[in-house]
Amino acid sequence: MITFRGRLFAAVVTAAVTVTGAAWAQETVVKMTSARTFEPRVVEVTVGATVVWRNDSMAVHTVTADPARAKNPAAIALPAGVAPFSSQHVLPASIYRHTFTTPGTYRYIDIHAEDAGMMGEVVVR
Repeated sequence: MITFRGRLFAAVVTAAVTVTGAAWAQETVVKMTSARTFEPRVVEVTVGATVVWRNDSMAVHTVTADPARAKNPAAIALPAGVAPFSSQHVLPASIYRHTFTTPGTYRYIDIHAEDAGMMGEVVVR
């Protein structure tokens, strides 16, 4: 009976790992660094993919794709018809997720480090 439970438990754990792995494969991670950069600066994803920005620094950052919130609105690019978005404040050791449902190029900034050139780009195919 103990062996049976051990096998059953292993099957459940394997199934959970498989499902989790499949869901994780849909996400692309961009790091927010203490050097005030997004790494990688440019990512390419498919429609329906989620990008996760992870704040690895000790500073507060944002992911801002809203020309109304940028010092230089020309730094922001969105595909036609797509509403602007912003993460608000991403605290150290926190994340922000955004799912992209429209193909095109999205250029975004960190409003706290815009003057330092902290900008990134997501290309959705």
